Amino acid sequence: MIWDSKVKEILLSTNSGQIGVLPNHAPIATAVDIGLLIRRLNDRWLTVALMGGFARISNNEITILGNGAEISTDIDPQEAQQTLEIAEANLSRAEGKRQAIEANLALRRARTRVEAVKVEQQENRSNLRSTTVGVIRKVPVGQGAPTGQFLDLSQQAMSDGSSKRASEGWPAQEKAEG
Repeated sequence: MIWDSKVKEILLSTNSGQIGVLPNHAPIATAVDIGLLIRRLNDRWLTVALMGGFARISNNEITILGNGAEISTDIDPQEAQQTLEIAEANLSRAEGKRQAIEANLALRRARTRVEAVKVEQQENRSNLRSTTVGVIRKVPVGQGAPTGQFLDLSQQAMSDGSSKRASEGWPAQEKAEG
């Protein structure tokens, strides 16, 4: 388990697209894609690079069993960028269908790790500003990180009673972005 706490909102990459989870979300079970898991605790967005798996949402709890995960603050930005460059090179040199599929998956995982770092850096910069505005931030869905890890994110989720819906768009930030 890498994380277990109450949150106000979660954004999750699924195989059919990104979903937002707020209090009293309808019960669902879904496959999780390689991509970002973004969660809001109070007024701060925290990011995890998630390497696929399954999610179950029920009774204001979300449980995610993942193939691998890294909290964005634990990812070394230089190492993530180097891994991305290696993955891109490996994809261009892939011979045959199997190598191409494996190289593409490695590239998706590497992109997710880089994106997680970028989102975290953007969040840190925006927290330094004092201007309060309702800015909508679009978070690119990328790919990447070591596989073979197991992620169980059991929590009493999103208990703030927020009336905002995921269909209203990407998460509104409390602080202005640069």
